[in-house]
Amino acid sequence: WIFSPDWVEFSVSNDNKTFTSLGKVERTGDVKSEKELRKSYKIKTQNIKARYIRVHAKNISHCPQWHKGTGGKAWLFVDEVIIK
Repeated sequence: WIFSPDWVEFSVSNDNKTFTSLGKVERTGDVKSEKELRKSYKIKTQNIKARYIRVHAKNISHCPQWHKGTGGKAWLFVDEVIIK
């Protein structure tokens, strides 16, 4: 019931009101997998100065037809956000 996001978008702001998107990273690979999988969604930037960073990940919302939890809520777990 835990799936990788469809996409992850990274945005920055200096006032926490107006955010500028740095880009969106789409999921790669097949979502249909029964083994535990860890994925990284990365975006490269240069010379960005910001006080706030927003990470927006799009959940698939419901378990697909092939899954034993068909129609049930799908989960999205995020355990690390690293900013360099």
